[in-house]
Amino acid sequence: MLYDQLADRWLLSQFAFVGTGTEPPYHECIAISKTSNPAGVYYLYDFLVPTPDFNDYPHIGVWPDGYYMTANQFFRGLSFDGTGAFAFNRKKDAGRGSEGQSDLLQLGPRLTSRRVRRSTASDLDGLTPPPAGAPNVFAYFLATEFLDAIDGIRFFDFHADFTSPANSTFTERQAPLPVPAFDPRAALRSANIEAAAAFERYYSARRDSRIV
Repeated sequence: MLYDQLADRWLLSQFAFVGTGTEPPYHECIAISKTSNPAGVYYLYDFLVPTPDFNDYPHIGVWPDGYYMTANQFFRGLSFDGTGAFAFNRKKDAGRGSEGQSDLLQLGPRLTSRRVRRSTASDLDGLTPPPAGAPNVFAYFLATEFLDAIDGIRFFDFHADFTSPANSTFTERQAPLPVPAFDPRAALRSANIEAAAAFERYYSARRDSRIV
């Protein structure tokens, strides 16, 4: 469950498929609360993934212009086929429309990057939004245990153009950010905490300077 503090609404999501998952179609089901009560009634949406890639391990983040989702894609549920970056247009402030309205949430741009794995979209915290038009930032970690050159974090800007989806972009914003060494295969320990703290310091500095 995800809270959208800008609209005072709640979001639930779940992928769906028929059978064993080795044959499309694949779906992403999303529910948006009609009120601020998480135990109340919800608008229900069933979005068809427009490829034969199973949208595994989806993560969603709240952003001023919509909801952004990342998913690990597997061709027909089997071989890894890159990371999917999805944007859902929040029309009518996600749930504040009239009863029965069907266009509150629409699937927007969807891009694939084979340069990215284990990714997550940024999620707005607090009530102070980023600068108008700022892209959502996708991040994922690097680890030498996975044959990466360094332990670090890569950042990608996803600019979703809901008016002209073909103009949407997914671009790396900088060189990978090195972090203290950690082993993602190990149980949580101090080195992993230090790496997470380094990321938080970096992200907070950029947020405070209003670059993000």
